[in-house]
Amino acid sequence: MPPDDDTNPPIGPRPIVVALDVFGTLLHIRDKRRPYQALFVALGVDGAAAARVAMTQNLPVEELAARLRPGADIDLSEIRAGIQAEVDSVEPFPEVAPSLEALTQAGFRLALVSNLAPPYARVVLEKLPPVFEATVFSFEVGSVKPEPAIYEVLCKRLNVAPSQVLMVGDRRRDDVDGARSLGMSALHLDRSRGSSAGADRISDLTGLVDRLCDRGATGSVPTSARAHNAGRKVTPQP
Repeated sequence: MPPDDDTNPPIGPRPIVVALDVFGTLLHIRDKRRPYQALFVALGVDGAAAARVAMTQNLPVEELAARLRPGADIDLSEIRAGIQAEVDSVEPFPEVAPSLEALTQAGFRLALVSNLAPPYARVVLEKLPPVFEATVFSFEVGSVKPEPAIYEVLCKRLNVAPSQVLMVGDRRRDDVDGARSLGMSALHLDRSRGSSAGADRISDLTGLVDRLCDRGATGSVPTSARAHNAGRKVTPQP
């Protein structure tokens, strides 16, 4: 893991939007089966390339298998069962609900940006409170983090500049480096560090709330965000 980059400020002076990764950041899978990896092995295809297809195409597993290996004849029942087991075991981390409430009350516009395969989308929206103004899922937009295109979709949907967005996620390359390459601020959420934190690292969402919600000059809630959210009813944009 690369060291924290203290020369690259993690939070810009006026973040209006807080964009959050999903798995590893807000939600976790208690019963990890890794069904897609099992599918790629069964098909005998390159895992990295196949994973990108799985997360950028809105395909059921049968069509995905046919796309990856035309004519392949494999039993998909265990793959389907593995996906369902993972979906059934999705839970939010304990601090997620109060942290999202605190950010919303402080006036930040919230969004989801996730590398996601289609079967997991519904449970994401079911397990999280309806506080997100935009949801940007890779299988819907045809791009994955850290590619710039997925972040560009976010900015377009919310009509903001990259410099007005703070991205938070558990994968440094995808969520931090990718966001920064487009001009966003970013924080790495590393739950393995416990209470340890750094210039661009937090250990849970409570640390994010501490940094943003009226806890200092660089983390003060922007007036423009408060004005935007005043009286606003959130309707997620897929």
